[in-house]
Amino acid sequence: MFYYFIILFLFKSCLTINNTNEQCSIRNTCTNSSIESPSVYDNEDLIQSRNCFCDSVCEQYGDCCYKTKVLKNNYECVDFLLPTITNKIVPFNRLFIWMRTECLSIYIGSQVDVQCRNLNNQLFNDNPILFIPVTSLQTNITYRNYYCAYCNNDINKNIQSWEYKPFCYGDGSENDYKTLKNDLEVQYFDHMLKNCTKTIVYPHERGNSRPSVFIRPCKKPLPTTCPIGTSIDLARNCSTSITNYRYIKNSTIIYHNPYCAECNHPNNSDDITCFDPNLRSALPAMNHLRTRPLSILFDPNLLKRYLNNDTIPRFIYSINYNCTKSNELYDLVEQECRKITNSSEEFIISMKCSYLIQTSIQLDDKIFHNNGSIYLTNYSALLKNDEYVFISENRIVFCSDHWRNMKPSWDYSTLFPFYRNILSVICTSISLVCLFIFVVIFWLVPSLHNLPGKCLLCLSISLFLGQLIFLLTASLTDSYSICFTSAILIHYFYLSSFFWLLIISIHIHSTFNHQIIRDNTSNKTYQRLIAYNILVWCLTGIIILIACLIQFTIPQSNFSPAYATIFCTISKPYAMIIFFLLPIGCTLLIVGILFIKTLLAIYHSHNIAKLANTTSSSNINDKNLVFIYARLASLMGIQWILLIIALAIGQTWSWIIFEIINSLPGLFICFGFLCSKRVFTILKEKFSIKLIPRRQSSTNTTSSTMIISPSSITKKFLF
Repeated sequence: MFYYFIILFLFKSCLTINNTNEQCSIRNTCTNSSIESPSVYDNEDLIQSRNCFCDSVCEQYGDCCYKTKVLKNNYECVDFLLPTITNKIVPFNRLFIWMRTECLSIYIGSQVDVQCRNLNNQLFNDNPILFIPVTSLQTNITYRNYYCAYCNNDINKNIQSWEYKPFCYGDGSENDYKTLKNDLEVQYFDHMLKNCTKTIVYPHERGNSRPSVFIRPCKKPLPTTCPIGTSIDLARNCSTSITNYRYIKNSTIIYHNPYCAECNHPNNSDDITCFDPNLRSALPAMNHLRTRPLSILFDPNLLKRYLNNDTIPRFIYSINYNCTKSNELYDLVEQECRKITNSSEEFIISMKCSYLIQTSIQLDDKIFHNNGSIYLTNYSALLKNDEYVFISENRIVFCSDHWRNMKPSWDYSTLFPFYRNILSVICTSISLVCLFIFVVIFWLVPSLHNLPGKCLLCLSISLFLGQLIFLLTASLTDSYSICFTSAILIHYFYLSSFFWLLIISIHIHSTFNHQIIRDNTSNKTYQRLIAYNILVWCLTGIIILIACLIQFTIPQSNFSPAYATIFCTISKPYAMIIFFLLPIGCTLLIVGILFIKTLLAIYHSHNIAKLANTTSSSNINDKNLVFIYARLASLMGIQWILLIIALAIGQTWSWIIFEIINSLPGLFICFGFLCSKRVFTILKEKFSIKLIPRRQSSTNTTSSTMIISPSSITKKFLF
């Protein structure tokens, strides 16, 4: 038996080794699926899964899976984001890029060579242009900076500079739109970029992260050398073998091939693997929390701010100084309007700038660059050659239009601060749990299975599905099909929940105002429930259908919902108003009227009961009924006044209160309608160990008109 287990263990080990070798072979060889060129966008999994590459440019970069004739690689695998990182702890695994980082031989030793290779060891904050890559649209070569392109004779109109971006954090409120009107706010302008994290972003298409130029990612292994004392054959294989990356488990270390890994880790071969443990990204580290606050469903002003800025969230800063004379501009230093000369005015007019500022600068306040750009150290501002003009030796006028559209990131995670996202997750999760509890208890308690109870069940199901989809998919904009589908479903279920509120309100209003006990046989109840379902689901479906038809037929229309453009929701403000807020507003208006009329009916019934010498217990039940209906109103009625308040005020605190209260409808349902002695008594009897048999009798009740007390209506219709 012992030998049997040994044989079984060895057989299993052999299968494991064979499977590992097969997986390594797939990563090290060329197949039809591996000939595509890796991209810095939406291709992280492919890059992680390859230990060498098979695309058409692999010979140029020296990372092919096969022997090539190229003897020297003229490129360097560069971590272009590293200079921008100030934290000691690196927040994410960065994707490296193949770049040219040296000059042609005729430029060696020149000033441009010093700038290309940064021989003065300047830091990113000192001179960011040394770390901003450029890519040639003609040759598809990326250079470490503008100077490297210059000293490789590749400077022309086809050079595309990468972007220098400040990452600033706001909360998406109107306060993020800053107009500077006084001296104190000027100081904020002076330091607004200094307080932001700077980073580098590759050229990309408008509205997404897809690169607009060719950029070749790479993996950077350690040098192909072995320690002293390594055998000659192993050292030679390390330095001459083809690319076949090996990795060290729980580490970022990469070796060029298995031989280099073996000679550098002779006693730790178990730590060597052909599976890359790290998923790398070329995008700056972001907050990856995917959930968004409820405001994105109800705030058209938020969408207006997006669409005015190319559907990308931005902070807008502007300079608004009213200089009375046309030949004057505001001076940031002197803090007053200063006259400009006639000759300078011609240059300024040619800049075609809407927001011009003049300021004085000293010799050490600026850094000039060969491409005509200037870096203002006091402002941490990089100005292109067409964004400024000297009007004297130490005075410039620069265009602040660029700073009016500062893009904090192209990831929407910075739109709302982290705590609002966390609040959304917590409140929505609590609501989902409570809605689930309500459905379970509803199934366990037959006395809740009247018509209002079943309508409330449909309302709860709509809310549950709407909140669940919103929680999981509201920001999955990377996958258009998933995002588009979830946007429609979120719209559908949230809107249907308001229509179910209307149905419940109409039913209860009819009950109290007519003060009759209707024919509530199971057949009639079933027919009404079917009619209500057809009305709610079809009415909601018609609204969604019209919205979709407009998006497919007239996508450029302001009334097109533009599902999945910004978030996985409606993405145009007018469409949000027409297809979402307007139906909701009409519904809430009717519910409010019905609520008031029902309260008046209860008050009238209360007076009649008094005249008829109704007992005090009836009065107590009457008050209890008012309280129950008030809870129903607060569930989907009264608290929505917060939406009107938030839209009117536009302040962050009002939206936060709205998000917290209206992200918890399940909590109101669960505790507002289930936390009653009656329900607890039924549940206790149902799960009691000692079963007390009871005899129950039932009588058929026909439809009759009679005055009843509110307490009987409570038991029959509101649990």
